[in-house]
Amino acid sequence: LTPLVVNADNHAEKNQAPLPMAIFSTYEIPGGGSPSAIQAALTEYLKAEEVAGYDDCAMYQHQFGAQRGFYTSCVF
Repeated sequence: LTPLVVNADNHAEKNQAPLPMAIFSTYEIPGGGSPSAIQAALTEYLKAEEVAGYDDCAMYQHQFGAQRGFYTSCVF
């Protein structure tokens, strides 16, 4: 998990509503592992996160390079 923090002081009006935050996670299974197993587990994880209050959760399975890589994101 790699956190990303961006600060843009004085680039927005002071009375503007704050933008939503997002959390991004990366997952990789070892060679010989089952992509469908982690995909099912991540799908259930994201459903639980939305029940917990996160919005617009998504999952992406990397198709090139790291075929065993998965990425998830949720906005809050």
